[in-house]
Amino acid sequence: MTGEENIHCPYCQGELKPYDRRKRVLLDHNGKRWVFSLRRLRCQKCKRMHIELPDIFVPYKRYSAAVIESVIEEKTSGAPYEERTRQKICSWYRRV
Repeated sequence: MTGEENIHCPYCQGELKPYDRRKRVLLDHNGKRWVFSLRRLRCQKCKRMHIELPDIFVPYKRYSAAVIESVIEEKTSGAPYEERTRQKICSWYRRV
């Protein structure tokens, strides 16, 4: 999953260049683990690292965006089975 457009650093607007890749695990509605190899980019100006995230990811969350949306909308299908997980997602959403 790699974009082709030029991307600029959100901090200094410097040019981002591909640096390497990082594995990231994502859990879907069924609890299935998907492993993605995401591209890391380094700013040529400030040297900060950034990861290119597809829309199915939510930064710093292990569940897919669709699963988190299901929990927030209180849909029973597609939500994690553990009540504690649902509570943590809702608590995070209220803070955002």
